[in-house]
Amino acid sequence: MSTRVVLAMAIAISVLPVLAAAQLTKLPEPGEFKPKQDLSDYRTYAWNHDQVPAESLANHLRIINAIQAQMKENGYRIDTIRPQLRIRYRLEVTERVQGNPTQQRSVWDDANSTIQIDFSREKQAGLSIEILDAESSFLLWNAKGTYPLGTPDRAERQINDAVADVFKQYPAKD
Repeated sequence: MSTRVVLAMAIAISVLPVLAAAQLTKLPEPGEFKPKQDLSDYRTYAWNHDQVPAESLANHLRIINAIQAQMKENGYRIDTIRPQLRIRYRLEVTERVQGNPTQQRSVWDDANSTIQIDFSREKQAGLSIEILDAESSFLLWNAKGTYPLGTPDRAERQINDAVADVFKQYPAKD
């Protein structure tokens, strides 16, 4: 055999155990993410450079303010010069159709009934918050939830409640 064939076989044999181990490793589902580092070592944060704002600038600012309030409540302070953490959120708005069936029996004939289905459209927002190590961009924590969208006059309260709900999954600082 040629030297190239022997070298290729040696590389293939040495890589096989690594590939097999990688296939057996189960990645955590979103919301189940268990950080390997103690997040209490971190004190400062800033927003990630690739943050995509929400469609509505007003809702983008509401989400930013709600996340910053939660971070402050957890003992972090914002530092745009030398942050230890980077934060980003992702927002996905979906619309679904929901049916509500009702059945009415005829007052004259028990065997005759009317079934009516009322359809409604409901908008929902999927909110995902990710916290990354500022130096390595390694994902330290993420969580997400799905929330119904209401009217604009309730937006601020709903956004604050949604962000607080997502942060309930945040590990407590020691």
